[in-house]
Amino acid sequence: MLYDTIKIAPKEAIADLRAKEVMKALATSTIVGTTHSNDAWYVDFVGVEYQKDLVTVLARAFTAKGKPIGFGRDGTVEIERFRVFNPPTLVDDPNGNIVQTSTNERTGREEVRILREDPKQALIEVVLDLVRLVGKPGGNIVPSKIGSTVTTVYADASDAMMRQSNASWATCRNATSCTVQSGISAGYMASELESGVYNIYTGFWMFDTSSIPNTDTINSATFSVSLNGDNQTGNSQTLAVGQTTLATWNSPVSGDFDGRGHTGSLGSGNVTHPNGATTGYLDFALNSTGLGWIARSGETIPGSASASGKTQLSLLYSSDTSNSAPTVRCYAQMRMAEQSGTTNDPKLVVDHTAAGGGASVNGLMMMGVGS
Repeated sequence: MLYDTIKIAPKEAIADLRAKEVMKALATSTIVGTTHSNDAWYVDFVGVEYQKDLVTVLARAFTAKGKPIGFGRDGTVEIERFRVFNPPTLVDDPNGNIVQTSTNERTGREEVRILREDPKQALIEVVLDLVRLVGKPGGNIVPSKIGSTVTTVYADASDAMMRQSNASWATCRNATSCTVQSGISAGYMASELESGVYNIYTGFWMFDTSSIPNTDTINSATFSVSLNGDNQTGNSQTLAVGQTTLATWNSPVSGDFDGRGHTGSLGSGNVTHPNGATTGYLDFALNSTGLGWIARSGETIPGSASASGKTQLSLLYSSDTSNSAPTVRCYAQMRMAEQSGTTNDPKLVVDHTAAGGGASVNGLMMMGVGS
């Protein structure tokens, strides 16, 4: 079994082994020329290419009523190009034979997640969700027009939750160190008052975006994290994306807490706290500031620990960014990338256009394009 093989491999060989086995599993499956759906739309897979750690899919999509879905900045693209780096292999399945357990940081209870290994189904679920993020009304579609690129990058497995607590709001917010939890399956985001103690929980997520050529134009991007069934709010707080600074790329430490981006500009609009929602992705469309934080090939963005092609993001509550002491409990639990390879991992989806705007299909296995 691929999952077991990866688990016992030497640490330095895991990435290459996983990529090789995933691509082998996908290449031997039938996906070109197939159609898959959810309750809202369906997708035709018309082309695919497998590389070391990258799957490139060409796909067209339709609403459940058969109306075409457009792509691209103006919705004129019929067939979009989706690049998925380190594609997931695991999907949730109550009858699966892969069991992940973790301890809830706030309740102390053990939490269990059951999955099965299915690279093909995982890729299908990824592309279906990408249609939700980048699809547009199809009234302007140009038949057979192929899009530029939508690149999906999953968070580095060393993402972390950072926590600070104190009876003084100023001391809590201005702290320069904290408790760091990494290697967890789910983490809390919070800015709250609980039994006379202020808590700030924030996530640090790292993305390798070096595959985006520095000559490409970034049109839009969405940072998405998946809810994990536990949240509470008693006020109108919102969440927004911040930019982190780290001493070392993909190695968050206690001293990075004050580099969570709470005193700088925000990289997205404010998103309302989930207020009772327990599953599904929470999406943050990056604004012009946030788009400027995406490091393309060879670029080093300030705050990226001097590592080129690396993008670093956080999630911040409005009471933290506005320095307004919260008065009630307000938290949400979100999935982290403790075990990379699931379809619920934190992800960054970037729509970008090559210089000149051309789109090539060289190397892709095609079926039915333009027919």
